[in-house]
Amino acid sequence: MAGRLGGVQVTIRKLTVVRVDADRNLILIKGGVPGKPGALVQIMPTNKVGR
Repeated sequence: MAGRLGGVQVTIRKLTVVRVDADRNLILIKGGVPGKPGALVQIMPTNKVGR
């Protein structure tokens, strides 16, 4: 059935911040980031301990 997709929060874990370029306001992340190009992304430190 056709319908609306998206509009939900997606959490991706275990991504690595490769570099922060403050001059150009860029954060380089290794891995796939969900969302369309130009969308806002919230980056937070994890509070879970890896196994």
